[in-house]
Amino acid sequence: MDIKRISEKNRKVFEGFPNQLYLGQMPKTKQRKSSFRLIWRNIQIAAAILAIPFGVYTIWDLYFSSEQNIVEEQQFYSRNYIVNNGVKSELMLPDSTMVMLNSGSKLLISDDFEMRREISLSGEAYFKVKADEFNPFYINTAQGITVKVLGTEFNLTCYDEQPELKLSLIRGNVELLKGKRKIYTMSGSEQVSIRNDFVCSEGAVDSLSSAWTRGKLVFNNTPMREVFSKIERWYGVQISVEDASVYDSSFTGEFESEGFDSLFSLLSITSDLSYTIDGNKVTVREKS
Repeated sequence: MDIKRISEKNRKVFEGFPNQLYLGQMPKTKQRKSSFRLIWRNIQIAAAILAIPFGVYTIWDLYFSSEQNIVEEQQFYSRNYIVNNGVKSELMLPDSTMVMLNSGSKLLISDDFEMRREISLSGEAYFKVKADEFNPFYINTAQGITVKVLGTEFNLTCYDEQPELKLSLIRGNVELLKGKRKIYTMSGSEQVSIRNDFVCSEGAVDSLSSAWTRGKLVFNNTPMREVFSKIERWYGVQISVEDASVYDSSFTGEFESEGFDSLFSLLSITSDLSYTIDGNKVTVREKS
Protein backbone atom coordinates (compact mmCIF):
# COMPACT_ATOMS: atom_id res chain seq x y z
CA MET A 1 0.00 0.00 0.00
CA ASP A 2 1.41 3.46 -1.01
CA ILE A 3 0.84 5.40 2.25
CA LYS A 4 2.41 8.58 0.96
CA ARG A 5 0.13 8.70 -2.07
CA ILE A 6 -3.03 8.12 0.01
CA SER A 7 -2.05 10.82 2.54
CA GLU A 8 -1.47 13.32 -0.21
CA LYS A 9 -4.89 12.50 -1.66
CA ASN A 10 -6.65 12.98 1.70
CA ARG A 11 -4.85 16.30 2.26
CA LYS A 12 -6.23 17.67 -1.02
CA VAL A 13 -9.75 16.57 -0.12
CA PHE A 14 -9.74 18.14 3.37
CA GLU A 15 -8.21 21.39 2.11
CA GLY A 16 -11.62 22.08 0.44
CA PHE A 17 -13.42 22.07 3.82
CA PRO A 18 -13.88 25.46 5.69
CA ASN A 19 -11.70 26.21 8.68
CA GLN A 20 -14.74 27.32 10.82
CA LEU A 21 -17.73 25.10 11.72
CA TYR A 22 -20.92 26.34 9.99
CA LEU A 23 -23.81 26.18 12.40
CA GLY A 24 -26.58 27.34 10.01
CA GLN A 25 -28.66 25.32 7.58
CA MET A 26 -27.05 24.08 4.40
CA PRO A 27 -28.33 25.90 1.29
CA LYS A 28 -29.58 22.74 -0.42
CA THR A 29 -31.35 21.50 2.68
CA LYS A 30 -33.06 24.86 3.18
CA GLN A 31 -34.25 24.91 -0.41
CA ARG A 32 -35.65 21.35 -0.24
CA LYS A 33 -37.37 21.96 3.08
CA SER A 34 -38.96 25.21 1.86
CA SER A 35 -40.18 23.45 -1.25
CA PHE A 36 -41.75 20.69 0.85
CA ARG A 37 -43.48 23.21 3.08
CA LEU A 38 -44.79 25.10 0.07
CA ILE A 39 -46.13 21.93 -1.51
CA TRP A 40 -47.76 20.82 1.76
CA ARG A 41 -49.30 24.25 2.22
CA ASN A 42 -50.72 24.15 -1.30
CA ILE A 43 -52.17 20.72 -0.61
CA GLN A 44 -53.82 22.02 2.55
CA ILE A 45 -55.27 25.01 0.71
CA ALA A 46 -56.59 22.78 -2.09
CA ALA A 47 -58.11 20.39 0.43
CA ALA A 48 -59.78 23.27 2.25
CA ILE A 49 -61.22 24.62 -1.01
CA LEU A 50 -62.53 21.19 -1.96
CA ALA A 51 -63.96 20.72 1.54
CA ILE A 52 -66.12 23.84 1.30
CA PRO A 53 -68.70 22.53 -1.21
CA PHE A 54 -68.60 19.08 0.38
CA GLY A 55 -69.20 20.62 3.80
CA VAL A 56 -71.99 22.78 2.47
CA TYR A 57 -73.60 19.73 0.84
CA THR A 58 -73.19 17.71 4.04
CA ILE A 59 -74.76 20.44 6.17
CA TRP A 60 -77.53 20.90 3.60
CA ASP A 61 -78.17 17.15 3.46
CA LEU A 62 -78.16 16.71 7.22
CA TYR A 63 -80.32 19.76 7.80
CA PHE A 64 -82.99 18.92 5.30
CA SER A 65 -82.89 15.24 6.17
CA SER A 66 -83.46 16.21 9.79
CA GLU A 67 -86.25 18.56 8.77
CA GLN A 68 -87.88 15.79 6.79
CA ASN A 69 -87.60 13.37 9.70
CA ILE A 70 -89.04 15.94 12.07
CA VAL A 71 -91.99 16.57 9.75
CA GLU A 72 -92.63 12.84 9.43
CA GLU A 73 -92.42 12.36 13.18
CA GLN A 74 -94.71 15.32 13.82
CA GLN A 75 -97.11 14.03 11.22
CA PHE A 76 -97.55 10.74 13.06
CA TYR A 77 -96.85 11.88 16.61
CA SER A 78 -99.96 12.37 18.75
CA ARG A 79 -100.97 12.70 22.34
CA ASN A 80 -102.83 9.53 23.22
CA TYR A 81 -105.44 9.11 25.93
CA ILE A 82 -106.27 5.47 26.58
CA VAL A 83 -108.95 4.37 29.05
CA ASN A 84 -108.73 0.72 30.05
CA ASN A 85 -111.70 -1.54 30.55
CA GLY A 86 -113.40 -1.09 33.90
CA VAL A 87 -112.62 2.63 34.23
CA LYS A 88 -113.75 5.97 32.83
CA SER A 89 -111.95 9.27 32.43
CA GLU A 90 -112.71 12.93 31.90
CA LEU A 91 -110.36 15.47 30.32
CA MET A 92 -110.20 18.97 28.88
CA LEU A 93 -108.65 19.50 25.45
CA PRO A 94 -106.36 22.48 24.73
CA ASP A 95 -109.31 24.44 23.26
CA SER A 96 -111.36 23.93 26.47
CA THR A 97 -113.51 21.21 24.91
CA MET A 98 -114.69 18.77 27.59
CA VAL A 99 -114.53 15.04 26.88
CA MET A 100 -115.65 12.09 28.99
CA LEU A 101 -114.25 8.77 27.81
CA ASN A 102 -116.02 5.48 28.43
CA SER A 103 -114.24 2.21 29.20
CA GLY A 104 -112.06 0.74 26.46
CA SER A 105 -111.75 4.02 24.57
CA LYS A 106 -108.78 5.71 22.92
CA LEU A 107 -108.49 9.37 21.93
CA LEU A 108 -105.67 10.68 19.71
CA ILE A 109 -104.84 14.37 19.45
CA SER A 110 -102.42 15.71 16.85
CA ASP A 111 -99.65 18.11 17.85
CA ASP A 112 -101.07 20.90 15.66
CA PHE A 113 -104.46 20.71 17.37
CA GLU A 114 -104.34 24.42 18.17
CA MET A 115 -104.13 25.17 14.43
CA ARG A 116 -106.65 22.55 13.27
CA ARG A 117 -108.99 20.99 15.81
CA GLU A 118 -108.86 17.37 14.69
CA ILE A 119 -108.84 14.18 16.76
CA SER A 120 -109.41 10.44 16.31
CA LEU A 121 -111.69 8.38 18.53
CA SER A 122 -112.03 4.66 18.98
CA GLY A 123 -114.64 3.90 21.61
CA GLU A 124 -117.33 6.01 23.23
CA ALA A 125 -117.14 9.59 24.42
CA TYR A 126 -119.38 12.41 25.53
CA PHE A 127 -118.34 15.79 24.08
CA LYS A 128 -119.00 19.38 25.01
CA VAL A 129 -117.22 21.08 22.13
CA LYS A 130 -116.01 24.65 22.52
CA ALA A 131 -117.69 26.79 19.85
CA ASP A 132 -115.41 28.31 17.19
CA GLU A 133 -117.03 29.08 13.83
CA PHE A 134 -113.65 29.79 12.20
CA ASN A 135 -112.06 26.54 13.36
CA PRO A 136 -114.45 23.55 13.20
CA PHE A 137 -113.90 20.50 15.38
CA TYR A 138 -113.31 17.20 13.51
CA ILE A 139 -113.54 13.66 14.90
CA ASN A 140 -112.21 10.80 12.76
CA THR A 141 -113.58 7.32 13.45
CA ALA A 142 -112.67 3.74 12.57
CA GLN A 143 -115.86 3.50 10.51
CA GLY A 144 -114.40 6.04 8.07
CA ILE A 145 -116.92 8.69 9.12
CA THR A 146 -115.75 12.16 10.15
CA VAL A 147 -117.88 14.18 12.54
CA LYS A 148 -117.69 17.93 11.87
CA VAL A 149 -118.70 20.12 14.80
CA LEU A 150 -118.82 23.88 15.36
CA GLY A 151 -119.91 23.86 18.96
CA THR A 152 -122.29 21.37 20.48
CA GLU A 153 -122.93 18.58 22.98
CA PHE A 154 -123.32 14.95 21.97
CA ASN A 155 -122.50 11.30 22.68
CA LEU A 156 -120.50 9.36 20.07
CA THR A 157 -120.02 5.59 19.95
CA CYS A 158 -117.52 4.22 17.41
CA TYR A 159 -115.61 1.21 18.70
CA ASP A 160 -113.22 -0.36 16.21
CA GLU A 161 -114.81 -3.82 16.43
CA GLN A 162 -118.30 -2.46 15.73
CA PRO A 163 -119.29 -1.62 12.13
CA GLU A 164 -121.98 0.80 13.31
CA LEU A 165 -121.44 4.40 14.41
CA LYS A 166 -123.97 5.96 16.78
CA LEU A 167 -124.31 9.65 17.54
CA SER A 168 -126.80 11.18 19.94
CA LEU A 169 -126.98 14.96 19.59
CA ILE A 170 -128.09 16.84 22.69
CA ARG A 171 -127.84 20.35 21.25
CA GLY A 172 -126.13 22.23 18.43
CA ASN A 173 -125.33 21.17 14.87
CA VAL A 174 -123.27 18.30 13.47
CA GLU A 175 -122.32 17.12 9.99
CA LEU A 176 -121.31 13.53 9.22
CA LEU A 177 -118.83 13.29 6.35
CA LYS A 178 -117.33 10.51 4.24
CA GLY A 179 -114.25 12.14 2.81
CA LYS A 180 -115.62 15.42 1.44
CA ARG A 181 -119.10 14.00 0.88
CA LYS A 182 -121.77 14.96 3.38
CA ILE A 183 -123.73 11.92 4.55
CA TYR A 184 -126.02 13.41 7.17
CA THR A 185 -126.72 16.72 8.90
CA MET A 186 -128.01 16.85 12.47
CA SER A 187 -129.49 19.74 14.41
CA GLY A 188 -131.37 20.24 17.62
CA SER A 189 -131.86 16.99 19.52
CA GLU A 190 -131.75 13.72 17.59
CA GLN A 191 -129.76 10.55 17.19
CA VAL A 192 -128.59 8.52 14.23
CA SER A 193 -126.88 5.20 13.49
CA ILE A 194 -124.73 4.72 10.39
CA ARG A 195 -123.45 1.43 8.98
CA ASN A 196 -121.39 1.14 5.80
CA ASP A 197 -121.90 4.86 5.06
CA PHE A 198 -125.69 4.48 5.11
CA VAL A 199 -128.12 5.74 7.70
CA CYS A 200 -129.73 2.67 9.26
CA SER A 201 -131.76 4.41 11.97
CA GLU A 202 -132.66 7.89 13.13
CA GLY A 203 -135.03 9.49 15.59
CA ALA A 204 -135.36 11.44 18.80
CA VAL A 205 -132.57 11.30 21.37
CA ASP A 206 -132.85 8.42 23.79
CA SER A 207 -131.78 9.60 27.25
CA LEU A 208 -130.34 6.14 27.87
CA SER A 209 -127.68 6.73 25.19
CA SER A 210 -125.58 8.74 27.64
CA ALA A 211 -126.62 6.90 30.79
CA TRP A 212 -123.07 5.62 31.17
CA THR A 213 -121.94 9.18 32.01
CA ARG A 214 -124.19 8.91 35.08
CA GLY A 215 -122.77 5.56 36.12
CA LYS A 216 -125.57 3.45 34.62
CA LEU A 217 -125.18 0.44 32.33
CA VAL A 218 -128.36 0.21 30.28
CA PHE A 219 -129.55 -2.35 27.74
CA ASN A 220 -132.70 -1.87 25.70
CA ASN A 221 -133.42 -4.95 23.61
CA THR A 222 -129.68 -4.97 22.90
CA PRO A 223 -128.22 -7.86 20.84
CA MET A 224 -126.35 -10.28 23.08
CA ARG A 225 -123.04 -9.83 21.25
CA GLU A 226 -123.16 -6.10 22.01
CA VAL A 227 -124.26 -6.84 25.58
CA PHE A 228 -121.16 -8.96 26.19
CA SER A 229 -118.89 -6.32 24.65
CA LYS A 230 -120.30 -3.65 26.94
CA ILE A 231 -120.00 -5.86 30.00
CA GLU A 232 -116.36 -6.63 29.18
CA ARG A 233 -115.50 -2.96 28.92
CA TRP A 234 -117.63 -1.87 31.88
CA TYR A 235 -116.33 -4.43 34.38
CA GLY A 236 -112.93 -5.20 32.86
CA VAL A 237 -113.68 -8.91 32.46
CA GLN A 238 -113.17 -11.44 29.67
CA ILE A 239 -116.20 -13.31 28.33
CA SER A 240 -115.93 -16.46 26.24
CA VAL A 241 -118.98 -18.04 24.62
CA GLU A 242 -119.08 -21.79 24.11
CA ASP A 243 -122.33 -21.92 22.11
CA ALA A 244 -122.71 -19.47 19.22
CA SER A 245 -126.50 -19.74 19.50
CA VAL A 246 -126.19 -17.58 22.63
CA TYR A 247 -125.81 -14.58 20.30
CA ASP A 248 -129.30 -15.14 18.87
CA SER A 249 -130.99 -13.48 21.86
CA SER A 250 -131.15 -9.92 23.18
CA PHE A 251 -131.34 -8.36 26.63
CA THR A 252 -133.05 -5.48 28.42
CA GLY A 253 -131.96 -4.26 31.82
CA GLU A 254 -130.42 -1.42 33.83
CA PHE A 255 -127.52 -1.64 36.27
CA GLU A 256 -125.79 0.97 38.38
CA SER A 257 -123.71 -0.43 41.22
CA GLU A 258 -124.19 -4.17 40.84
CA GLY A 259 -121.21 -6.47 40.44
CA PHE A 260 -120.91 -8.48 37.24
CA ASP A 261 -121.82 -11.67 39.10
CA SER A 262 -125.23 -10.14 39.92
CA LEU A 263 -125.59 -9.06 36.31
CA PHE A 264 -124.87 -12.56 35.02
CA SER A 265 -127.27 -13.99 37.56
CA LEU A 266 -130.02 -11.89 35.98
CA LEU A 267 -128.83 -12.77 32.48
CA SER A 268 -129.04 -16.46 33.25
CA ILE A 269 -132.67 -16.08 34.34
CA THR A 270 -133.95 -13.83 31.54
CA SER A 271 -131.91 -15.22 28.65
CA ASP A 272 -131.79 -18.91 29.56
CA LEU A 273 -128.01 -18.95 29.90
CA SER A 274 -125.60 -20.65 32.25
CA TYR A 275 -122.19 -19.33 33.19
CA THR A 276 -119.09 -19.93 35.31
CA ILE A 277 -116.84 -17.27 36.80
CA ASP A 278 -113.12 -17.75 37.35
CA GLY A 279 -111.52 -14.54 38.57
CA ASN A 280 -112.14 -11.99 35.82
CA LYS A 281 -112.98 -14.65 33.24
CA VAL A 282 -116.58 -15.63 32.46
CA THR A 283 -117.65 -18.59 30.35
CA VAL A 284 -121.15 -18.50 28.93
CA ARG A 285 -123.14 -21.38 27.44
CA GLU A 286 -126.70 -22.39 26.81
CA LYS A 287 -128.54 -24.07 29.64
CA SER A 288 -128.67 -27.80 29.13
